[in-house]
This record gives sequence, structure tokens and C-alpha cells, in this order.
Amino acid sequence: MVNKSYMNANLLYDSDCKNFEEDWNEEEIKLMFATLQNSQDYLKTIWGEWMKARDLCVMAFLRYLLLRPREACWLKFSDFKHGKVKIRGENNKEKKDRILSVSDKLREYLAYYMSFPRWMWKGSEFLFPSAENEKMSPERWKTTFREKVLKPSGLYEKKDGNKMPRTRSYLFRQSGATQLLDKTNNPWLVAQVLGHGDLRTVKKYLFNTKQFQQKQAEALNLLV
Repeated sequence: MVNKSYMNANLLYDSDCKNFEEDWNEEEIKLMFATLQNSQDYLKTIWGEWMKARDLCVMAFLRYLLLRPREACWLKFSDFKHGKVKIRGENNKEKKDRILSVSDKLREYLAYYMSFPRWMWKGSEFLFPSAENEKMSPERWKTTFREKVLKPSGLYEKKDGNKMPRTRSYLFRQSGATQLLDKTNNPWLVAQVLGHGDLRTVKKYLFNTKQFQQKQAEALNLLV
């Protein structure tokens, strides 16, 4: 007799992993940061330096806090207090605020960005304004990420059959969630960082972890 719970688990697996992009590994992520840091595609002025620092800082928020692009692009100065940052629910689909600690690595990028003269923000209340608007749009960031990070680093992928190309900066969130699960083995913590109220939404990252894959291989090796 077929075990129904087993069938349900497999259906969940298939549903969650459909169109699920392959994670970026740590070396690829280091390459992306190095590529943007060394980019010559900015003005050779203080404005160009500021824009590069801004873009690096946006990418650092995506990498080190696992934010969605809109959550990162639309951060306000008022969202920061005592080493923590409020992620406003108005910028995510859950419509719920959450508080995250600014990690040491993120703090380095943020400190450099904030070392520029404050007048460069032109009075904007947003942390990441663009040249044209008081806040950078996620669409503008998408173009910046593709043209100044993925393509120069050689990591840009075109769609090949049914394989999902790794072209979205949202993948920092997926890759980071997988790595956090591997390092902490704490789905509750990962769910809180991501802003998910339901632990079942975290299970899709579990299938990509080294721990899961290792235990799966060990289990299969028990077969005689």
C-alpha cells in the first residue's frame, strides 16, 4: 500500500522546487562584490564614487540581511536605530514589519557609504536615492545589477530550455537562506529573517542545503 504522507511530501517537494533557481555559491558572490568594487563604469568624480558605494551597499543589504530588492531599495534613514533596522511591511507581500540586526559585514559597507557628505542625498529621506528620484526603483536596481555585476563578472545567464537562469538579485535571498539553514539548522530563525510567518515556506530552501543532501545520500546508502 502506498504511504499517503510520503506521496504528499513528494508533491510538496515537486511544487516547491519547480522553477527554483540554482543557488549562487560563496565564491560567485565574492566575485560579484569584487566586480562591482572594481567597476570602471562610473563617473570619475565624487558622484561616481558615491553611486558605486550606494550600489555596493544595496547589494550588501540583499546579501547580508536577505532582503527583497524593494525592501532594500526603499529603506529610509528613520528605519535605523541602535544597530537595528526596521524592514517595513509596506514593501513586502506579507505586509508585516520585522526588525533585523545590522551584521558586521553589512556595517562596513554602510559606514563607507555614509562617509560621503550628506548633501549628496539632496534632502531625500531614503537611504538609496537615484539621480532622478528620491528613492531608487527596484527596476533601476535590476538594470544596474545586470549590467554592472552579472555581465562583467561572466555570471549572466540566458534562459536555456526549462532551466531558470540565475539573473535575479533576489537569488541572494534564496542562496543566503540555504546557507543559514546549513550553518544554524534553525528554520525558525531563518523564517524570521526572511519575514515568513509560516515555517512551511522555508522548507523549499531545506532541499538545497548540504546537510539535507548529505543525509539523503546516507539514507540511500542504507539500502541493501
